[in-house]
Amino acid sequence: MTNLSTVRHVTTSAGDSTAVAVGFPTRIRGFNVLNSKNAVGTFEIKDGLTTGATKSRIKINMAADGTLDTYLTDEGVRCETGVVISATPSVYATVYFG
Repeated sequence: MTNLSTVRHVTTSAGDSTAVAVGFPTRIRGFNVLNSKNAVGTFEIKDGLTTGATKSRIKINMAADGTLDTYLTDEGVRCETGVVISATPSVYATVYFG
């Protein structure tokens, strides 16, 4: 993976399961995700800056105590407006942009 412009670590907690990761157009190049709880969790990347106007780009159901390392080749996933990350409170993620 080359030419990464931004790396963001997104941590969610009870009551705070949505975070604006980037407030400008970009591409998702990859992500590392950890579900720290012994229950199924979710991780979702959305295009947009407000929860009412977002379009889902990637949605993954995380296994209990599961991890996921994903690197997207070529063009990655384009987000036209910005990036919003939604996850259950037990999910932690590092997202690579570029």
